[in-house]
Amino acid sequence: MKRLRIKNCRIILISAFTAILIMAASGLAACGAPTDDDTALSEIINSEADSIRKMTNVKDSRTEEYRMVTSQLVSKLDSIEQLSAGTGAGYDLWTDPISDPETGKVKAALVNDSRFDSVDDIRSFMHSALTDDAIKSRYPNVIDCSDPLFFERNGNLYVDISRTKGSMGFLTGKLIEIHEIDDNSFSAVLEHEPYYPQATTKLTIVSAEGGWKINSIDTADI
Repeated sequence: MKRLRIKNCRIILISAFTAILIMAASGLAACGAPTDDDTALSEIINSEADSIRKMTNVKDSRTEEYRMVTSQLVSKLDSIEQLSAGTGAGYDLWTDPISDPETGKVKAALVNDSRFDSVDDIRSFMHSALTDDAIKSRYPNVIDCSDPLFFERNGNLYVDISRTKGSMGFLTGKLIEIHEIDDNSFSAVLEHEPYYPQATTKLTIVSAEGGWKINSIDTADI
């Protein structure tokens, strides 16, 4: 992957630069009694080397934290993706089904899932992992639309099983890179081989409402 190669090159360059600075400082110390200029230069070199070490340590610490955040969000994202396919919540075909008036076939089934008793439960679950923009972009038909996949009737939650379909399995994704890091956002890249050959997903994750949420989901073959 080009991004990984670029990232590795940056790490190598930083490490090499740090080593050069440290060697230069050591060399000054080995040349006998330092002059005032030598002392000033040595202080500058040591200060720069220390700054680079601190910057690298902070970035490494953030990367590990963001990997954990990504893992937690991807688990929820996988469940939401299955909900969007009509297969992410258990349902009962035999209790109070809703039939198509024209064909007589079962169109919607009563949801039988301990996580979800209402549309509000599904809404809360989706908002725990996704921003409004992400929901509107990728999952506009799950709820809150003119023809939602999940809806309520007579106080019960139903799912339109006539619209079930296959879904992307995000849990198959292997996290290969965390980048574009700052205090309020970062990007995570997942690779889905061998389940989806050469497919990758880029997640943009932002700080929102006191936590982290996925703001965009870009899945493409490369």
